[in-house]
Amino acid sequence: MSNFIWTKHALQRLNDRKIPKSFADKTLESPDETTSNEDGTMKIKKRMETQTATAIIKLNEKNESIVLSFWLNPPNPGTDDFRYKEMRKEMKKASFAKKLWLTLRNQIGL
Repeated sequence: MSNFIWTKHALQRLNDRKIPKSFADKTLESPDETTSNEDGTMKIKKRMETQTATAIIKLNEKNESIVLSFWLNPPNPGTDDFRYKEMRKEMKKASFAKKLWLTLRNQIGL
């Protein structure tokens, strides 16, 4: 698996998540772990520095590897994924009133 075809969605998510394509390519070319899923996709993981990179790929009818999605855990600061993860942490330890406020704030986009 050396040639990968990126979907528009996957490339957009790379951009949204502030992940350099070279970082993603390194993950795809030399993964630490590969697992097959029941739906025919494969999950590829690679640990780099303080983050774990994960890609979801699927083989098409021509046996080409299609990259469907790619993310980092923990997410890069300043991204929507990072803000969502921070909000979830805050919600976990919040009182009912604070959870209500955080939910409302999130719904109106603050």
